[in-house]
Amino acid sequence: MIIRNYHLLCIVAILLILLSLFVAHTDTLDLHLSDIYLVLSGVQTLRTVALFLLLLWLLYLFTHRFLYSKALTSLHIFITLSATLLITACLFYYAAYAKTYITIYNSPLRLLLPLLIIATLLSQLLYIINLLLGVLRRVN
Repeated sequence: MIIRNYHLLCIVAILLILLSLFVAHTDTLDLHLSDIYLVLSGVQTLRTVALFLLLLWLLYLFTHRFLYSKALTSLHIFITLSATLLITACLFYYAAYAKTYITIYNSPLRLLLPLLIIATLLSQLLYIINLLLGVLRRVN
């Protein structure tokens, strides 16, 4: 079996699921965004990120032969993994550090968190571009 770089998505997802087994079910991430107050379970946050990474891994598993460039694939995987792991780490670190609810506008996360979320979303465009260029190359 050839180990491809998109298998990192599955490995990290499995590690996040295993990590979620060691997080207390009572640990919550309390986010206060302007007039919105969210209470997220730490376990569910880790498992949601893991499911997102598993979904991307499945997409790569079924479409890797249609992709245009390995460089675009590597860039997409690197940005996606680093941004999602940094988002998760920032939320958990700040929740443990603050010991209260997280007020995004009064914290160091005010600039970092939106940038990481935008990087994650924009990196998904790399996958779409890579897939479209690969399909167009096969058609022509």
